[in-house]
Amino acid sequence: NHYNNTIFDVPCDEYVTIIAGTPVKMYATKAFGLRFAHHYKMDGFLLDYYAYNKKLGKYRVVAKKIEHLNIPTSYYSLNGFDVMNKEAYKKLRSESRKNYEERKSKYNKIADKLIDKKKPVYSTKTIINKKISSKKMLGKVVVLNFWYTTCPPCKKEIPLLNKLKHKYKNKDVEFIAFALDEEYKLANFLLKNRFDYDMVSDARWLKEKFQIQAYPTNIIIDKKGKIQFYDVGYKSTILDKMSYKIDQLL
Repeated sequence: NHYNNTIFDVPCDEYVTIIAGTPVKMYATKAFGLRFAHHYKMDGFLLDYYAYNKKLGKYRVVAKKIEHLNIPTSYYSLNGFDVMNKEAYKKLRSESRKNYEERKSKYNKIADKLIDKKKPVYSTKTIINKKISSKKMLGKVVVLNFWYTTCPPCKKEIPLLNKLKHKYKNKDVEFIAFALDEEYKLANFLLKNRFDYDMVSDARWLKEKFQIQAYPTNIIIDKKGKIQFYDVGYKSTILDKMSYKIDQLL
């Protein structure tokens, strides 16, 4: 393992390895910040090496051309970033976990307070002028989603919510999404993103009524008008969780 060869004026380390039972020389360079062919126990970027394949047998790969770019330092610079040691990182992780647990506890307390309580009274229209009234929906299970168009976890769960709605097609279940966005923003979003709930825009006024603290929030109301499910944040299991509750209420 020593410098005794160059390829395109690039100094290379020489290695000897066994390929298909035969010792062969291979050449790699550390001049590039790259690693190639990790299954070979050698450092650097391989420029001249052998390999074995059942179809090809033993074959040799030799570099014929090397192209590279001089990337500006700003591209990989740490300027503007906070560099922390391991202890500081552990502390940050611990604080983040603590904040998460505090938020979770807060949401659970709100849910506990609202479960089995009468839903807030409201009356509004969807973006296609369908009238929605909490009073008129008594006798049906009502599924509510609170969201906004620039909320990543909200958008992530939309396909699951669409599946949920179609699962209960022709059942006594109403699906309504209350968006924070103005109607024109919501309409533009829906042109490119399918969301099959009845859609209400400018629904910020309902936030306090349902004590919405974060998005997305999903709520299920029983046929008597009482809240029976209150869940905050995206969860990959939301389809199964909500299906289970809807089946109970139906």
